[in-house]
Amino acid sequence: MLVPFLAGAARAQGAASNLTFEGGESFTVPFELVDNRIFVGVWIEGKGPFRFLLDTGGYGGISVETAKRIGAKLGSEAEARGAGEGVVKAWETVFKEMRIGNGRTGLVLKDLEFHAFDFSDTRHVFGSETFDGFIGLPVFSQAVVRVDYGKRLLTFTKPSSFSYAGKVKPVEFELERFLPIVRGEVDGVPSRLGLDTGDRSAFTLKGPFIEEHRLRERYAPKFEAVTGWGIGGPIRSQVVRLPVLKFAGFEFRETLTRLSLQRSGAFTANDTAGNVGAAVLKRFAVTFDYPRRRLYFERESQDDRPDPYDRAGLWLSGSADGHAFEVFDVVAHGPADEAGLKVGDRVVAVDGKDVESLKLIATRDGLKDARRKSVRLRVQTGTATHEVVLKLRDLV
Repeated sequence: MLVPFLAGAARAQGAASNLTFEGGESFTVPFELVDNRIFVGVWIEGKGPFRFLLDTGGYGGISVETAKRIGAKLGSEAEARGAGEGVVKAWETVFKEMRIGNGRTGLVLKDLEFHAFDFSDTRHVFGSETFDGFIGLPVFSQAVVRVDYGKRLLTFTKPSSFSYAGKVKPVEFELERFLPIVRGEVDGVPSRLGLDTGDRSAFTLKGPFIEEHRLRERYAPKFEAVTGWGIGGPIRSQVVRLPVLKFAGFEFRETLTRLSLQRSGAFTANDTAGNVGAAVLKRFAVTFDYPRRRLYFERESQDDRPDPYDRAGLWLSGSADGHAFEVFDVVAHGPADEAGLKVGDRVVAVDGKDVESLKLIATRDGLKDARRKSVRLRVQTGTATHEVVLKLRDLV
């Protein structure tokens, strides 16, 4: 998760009525799906487009670098927490106008209060790919938003003009802080579940729920690893496959599930059992109707195969200099460990291709491919360079 829980952010339960529709009461724009996350073009103070993550898990933030490019003034310092264990600095800023949409049609937010962050550690998530910020509650609370994952389309509709014309029944939800919460079941246990479009994973269970129901003993996870990155640093988890997950009238089997090992941050809260992430949500076209507290899940993908997991046993980050992938974490007794890779090693080529010509996320996806039996890496350890072959295998 790349979204903060801001100390002192009194806007968590709602947003001021500062959104207007221009050129019509409903419009549709395309979006990019990158690592299961929704990215949409945003214009700020007439400049852009900037790449923003559309996130049900947060309010709004922008990189310090982008804020400076726009000419925004950074005000009082604040603290932010997210999925990581650390606390990071943020600075208050205000935008006179933010716009989503093309040409004369779109939605406009006025006098929007944001926070600016140092995004430099997003290299651990996206490598050399960059993005400029994220937006959540100010949009979702004032517009009905339909996310069509299959067609990569976002539709924004003025709430007073919205009438659902589909065939599925609405799902009621609660809103806590920024996140929609639905009722469901975790392997037969009635549970409250957050729906987080900014979380790339399938499902994450929080520490208090895990301990209350003794899930580590029940599922006997075989390993732990860095399984993601959020504001505040890496996310460590044990990884299992949950026999049954239910919500919104749907049932999911063998869902790839993170049992959080975090000692602080968002995954130590006892407000919900855990979060459903985009690896599950992307099977649907989801309509978020915050004003009426309703959701509509239209099943698009009938692919019920279990989500794949990394078969190399490591977490690769983008290096600070942008010239390599950096080994940030190695799973004990996994393929990378058995091949001798160490934290801090630099991967400069993958199967003969220089890393500078590769995308980090695509490379990670390739390490999940069950058809792939091995991968050859050129690795720098200190001043020495050597070839390493990882024999890939299923870890969960």
